[in-house]
Amino acid sequence: PNEANGSINFKYNTEVASASYGQGMSVTAVQMLQALSSLGNGGITVKPFIVSKIVDNDGNIIVENKREELNRVCSEETANKLITLMRGVVNGDSKISTGTAYKVNGVDLIGKTGTAEIAGDGGYLKNSYVRSFAGLFPGKDPEIIVYAASSKSKSSSYLKTAVKDLVKNVSTYLNMTTTSTSDTSDYNVDSYIN
Repeated sequence: PNEANGSINFKYNTEVASASYGQGMSVTAVQMLQALSSLGNGGITVKPFIVSKIVDNDGNIIVENKREELNRVCSEETANKLITLMRGVVNGDSKISTGTAYKVNGVDLIGKTGTAEIAGDGGYLKNSYVRSFAGLFPGKDPEIIVYAASSKSKSSSYLKTAVKDLVKNVSTYLNMTTTSTSDTSDYNVDSYIN
C-alpha cells in the first residue's frame, strides 16, 4: 500500500528507444524486484511482499502472504537466455564485463549493473548518477533477488562491498555456498638455471 508509482512516457519513438537502455523512466525497488522475479520463475512475474506473516500475541495469524503469480512477461527460453547473459556480467572477462567486482566465491551469482543520469530542470544533473546492481542466486535456479542502488555517489565501491557482504551472509545462512576442490596433482618443472 502507498507505494510510489514509477513513470514511463511512450509519446515519441525516441522515448521508446531510450527506455530500452533505461533512460526516460523511473521504477521503484519493489517494481524492479517484481520484474526480476520473472527470471527465477521461467518468465512469470510474482507479486512481491515484504512480510511473510504477522502474528498477534495470542498466536493468531493476522496477515499471511502467499505466492501469487501475476503474468507471463517472456518465454522460459527468453528468461534462460537472460540468465546466461547475466552470468557473463558477473563471471565473464573483467575487461568487458561490468559486474565482475560483484563475484562472490562459492556463490552462483548472476547480475546486471546499471548507471543512470539523474534528471534535473530541463536536462540532467552534472556528474550525478544512480548506480545499481540487480542480482539473483543461485543462477541455475534463482531463489534470492538482490537489488541495491545508490544515488549521487562518486563511486560504486560502497555498493559493491554492500552487495557482496549481503550475498555472502544470505548464502551462508541459507547454506547455499558451494565449496570447490582444487587439483592437487603434482607438476614437475624443468630446471631453467643458467
